[in-house]
Amino acid sequence: MLFELQREDRIFLQSDHINTIVVGLSGGVDSVVLLHSVVHLGLPKKIIAVHVHHGLSANADDWLAHCKRLCDTMAVDFYSHEVVLDSAKGSLEEKARDARYEIFERYIGVNDVLLLGHHRGDQAETLLFRLLRGTGGRGLAGIPHRRRLGKGSLLRPLMHLPKQTLYEYAAQFQLAWVEDESNTDVRFQRNKIRQELLPTLKTIAPKIEEQLSNTAARIQVDYSILDRLARRVMSANINEWGGLILADLHNQPVAEQIYWLQSYLREHAINATYAQLENLAFSVSSDTGHQPLIVLSGKRLQRLKGVLYVLPKDEPSVPLLLESGVTVNRAFDQVTVQGEGTLELKLRPSQLSLLMPSGQHRLLKKWFNDQQIPVWWRDHLPYVFQNDVLVAIGDLWQNPQYPELHIEWIINKNLVLPKPSKVNPNNHSWIIE
Repeated sequence: MLFELQREDRIFLQSDHINTIVVGLSGGVDSVVLLHSVVHLGLPKKIIAVHVHHGLSANADDWLAHCKRLCDTMAVDFYSHEVVLDSAKGSLEEKARDARYEIFERYIGVNDVLLLGHHRGDQAETLLFRLLRGTGGRGLAGIPHRRRLGKGSLLRPLMHLPKQTLYEYAAQFQLAWVEDESNTDVRFQRNKIRQELLPTLKTIAPKIEEQLSNTAARIQVDYSILDRLARRVMSANINEWGGLILADLHNQPVAEQIYWLQSYLREHAINATYAQLENLAFSVSSDTGHQPLIVLSGKRLQRLKGVLYVLPKDEPSVPLLLESGVTVNRAFDQVTVQGEGTLELKLRPSQLSLLMPSGQHRLLKKWFNDQQIPVWWRDHLPYVFQNDVLVAIGDLWQNPQYPELHIEWIINKNLVLPKPSKVNPNNHSWIIE
């Protein structure tokens, strides 16, 4: 064995909290060495390999076949997925990366971990790439050694090693791998850094890869401490439904507003560019009568009563026939109705008045405002009809002429329904003490 995994990584992988180890297998030397080294640890864990076929290279089919043969020789379960990328606009490299992670997340449960074969050279390239692009302090933390991913976690156990060590390991165990011909194409900035900039810098600082990797590691530690301190402040500004209370945030410098918004989004696994964060900061501090909707990382951000909420991707409501006493599960709730006649869930009605217990009528739109129903729930409320008459809206309103009906409505945690509350700006501070 030419190298050992770091002690904390071995302990993590040996933990009873890990059930399945998922190895991202591209077929390159990094992932091949990673898979081989993990298999030979002899851990009492299920190990599987996942390969993503992007179709960007004429050799992609050969890479797939190679990965399958490799897994057959190691008795590792192998899974492959082909993805189609839209090359019309945007970075193809970023789209390929996003597609890989989307596939990987499908295989990771709560007690599972994804292993990727990034090494020390990758970290150095990333720091230089981000410096040239113009990054903030967090960007200089580079590629995280370990982080959450989906329901489980991601670990890069080769990050402390130079690539030469991986080549030596592969030679010792006579491992075969594939080479991606695009890695030598210096039209891509990252490749130009690898092929031209780093070799030049090594003539000035021969240990630059190690030095940059160590710098990234120290910055990661600094930010992990800062994040813990920031969470103390954040916790005082998060309401009981998980929304970010914006009181007094607009009085802070724009750069600090962006920091707190970014911290909140990171807790929801949302990555945003600085330009997107600037736009968000402007939107949430704009006229309170305007409730902007912003979509990032497939999630909706919306403000309500001075609070910013992260909402899941919207799902269309569909009409459903109901059977008395039978629970219907929908995207954001479950509904059980007991009654006679034809029972249905229909789409949100328009231009309708609701009969109130007082005998007065109230326009549906006015009723929404009375109940402070968020705009994101108005199309999703369970509008219960009996024989084509609206008789209930969940358990929020029931037609007094149909007292025999019984409705049970339970919302899930996917889409919040905050209750009316008052926000006292004096109770919230954005200062780290």
